[in-house]
Amino acid sequence: MIGDDLLGKLIKTQNRESLSDAAFARRLGVSRQLWQAVKSDRRKVSLSLLKAVARQFPELERDVVKFLKEAQ
Repeated sequence: MIGDDLLGKLIKTQNRESLSDAAFARRLGVSRQLWQAVKSDRRKVSLSLLKAVARQFPELERDVVKFLKEAQ
């Protein structure tokens, strides 16, 4: 999983901003299908998705860095 903490925060952000999966994925620059697959743990997160998260949601940048450190 992309990191329970990071995924949870992404889902909370999506809910807080009242974005559908399609709208949230568009904001990240990925397909709805990819976002749903990541959410359901059917697909691993890519570096480009992590970059998009940090770019679109600067408040989650520390969580992205933490995830990358733990993944090494």
